[in-house]
Amino acid sequence: MFIPNFKINDIEDDPAFCAITHYIHANPVHHGFVKDIRDWTFSSFQSLCSDKPTKLERDYVLALFGNKQAFLNFHAKPIAVITNGMIDPIQNFWKVSELSKSSFAVYCI
Repeated sequence: MFIPNFKINDIEDDPAFCAITHYIHANPVHHGFVKDIRDWTFSSFQSLCSDKPTKLERDYVLALFGNKQAFLNFHAKPIAVITNGMIDPIQNFWKVSELSKSSFAVYCI
């Protein structure tokens, strides 16, 4: 939280939550650490996609995307598309205002 290149942004609505969730999950792919989101083991992505018990609010998160398939479809898009507010598998297109490409400190996902 006290590192200069990190920002803390409020998550004010469901579209912002979905976009930031995608940003966090897709960031390792975006930066070339892995080729596929599923390959990054330090992520909640696998837990959200799994049927195994978890302490995450899986049903709540998946419901924000619409369902599990919509969550997967959303995460199949490149990070730049989502951070520009151009994709929405639930409704037509969301406009996520002022979603920067800087890092987010989000501890709930």
